[in-house]
Amino acid sequence: MCAGCPAYTKTGSTSATGTVAKRGAVAQVAVQQPRDQMLPAVMTRQQVGDFLQVRPRQVERLGVPCLNLGRKTKRYTREDVLAWLETQPRLHGRAA
Repeated sequence: MCAGCPAYTKTGSTSATGTVAKRGAVAQVAVQQPRDQMLPAVMTRQQVGDFLQVRPRQVERLGVPCLNLGRKTKRYTREDVLAWLETQPRLHGRAA
């Protein structure tokens, strides 16, 4: 089950808190924020790769703009990543 999906329990099962849930009842309800608002202001290549669902090395290959803080230290700002993402063509040939 993914981290953003609600947790469902079986009919009459006891949760970790000891409460009995009915079939299909949501055991935990979390307020969903838009995915881009959950991003930190400054991110590493790994964090950007996780957000874009690609490997970290692919982030550089894709040309995502970054701050070069040294020979091996690159950081990505949330605003730059989101702006870059908006300029990319969408699936099925639809323009951004």
